[in-house]
Amino acid sequence: MKRAIVVGGGGAKGAYAVGAVKHLKRELGINFDIVVGTSTGALMAPLIVADEVEQLEEFYTTLTGPDIIKENSDADVLGGSFYSTKPLHNLLKRVITNELAEKIVASPTQCVVSAVNLNNANLVYFHTGEPPEYRMDDHVEFRKVEGRNRLIFGVLASASIPIMM
Repeated sequence: MKRAIVVGGGGAKGAYAVGAVKHLKRELGINFDIVVGTSTGALMAPLIVADEVEQLEEFYTTLTGPDIIKENSDADVLGGSFYSTKPLHNLLKRVITNELAEKIVASPTQCVVSAVNLNNANLVYFHTGEPPEYRMDDHVEFRKVEGRNRLIFGVLASASIPIMM
């Protein structure tokens, strides 16, 4: 039997999940075979797999809104979105180094991040390791993460709100 943890969305509420993960991993010594995340959980999943719980705790206790998103100018809003995720993208590029991405990809703990393909409304799973053996339906896509760029792309896709970002 495999042990999994699934971390959902909720923005700053992710701080509660960080505390729960820290308790489970550090105090109870529980490890997971699969870590799944959506939205703020997608930001957390790779770092849980890499056992970077202290980094997560630092994020959720020190980062503020402008560290993650910034308001777009009127011209940018006309181009499609109210906010820019450039600060989040830059943060992810700083934190998810090539070395960390390699550690996540090579880990026996599978990392899965979910997002939605806006072109066809399919659910997309960005995953390390092998895709799940089961298929829920025809509206599910699996994208294997084999490196840093795909991992960052999957996390950003999950953490973004269409039109808003």
